[in-house]
Amino acid sequence: MAVEHTFPAVFRKEKGGYSVVFPDLDIATSGESFVEAMLMAKDALGMYLQYLTETNSSIPNPSDIAALGYPEDASVYMVKCNTEQ
Repeated sequence: MAVEHTFPAVFRKEKGGYSVVFPDLDIATSGESFVEAMLMAKDALGMYLQYLTETNSSIPNPSDIAALGYPEDASVYMVKCNTEQ
């Protein structure tokens, strides 16, 4: 059965692309364009949450975007993915 998860990700324009950090999770990724960074973020989130599921680790609750502190030059987007249970 697939379970949908949504987590906030901080996207920041860097020289040569975008960096992406998930404040609630210990993962980060990047892409040369915003579209590539979003695709990489979805992939990284999915793989990490699937790992947590397979190792019977708890998946944390996502933070509220309004409660996140992030750099002024960054943007926060909600990233969705599905995991199998």
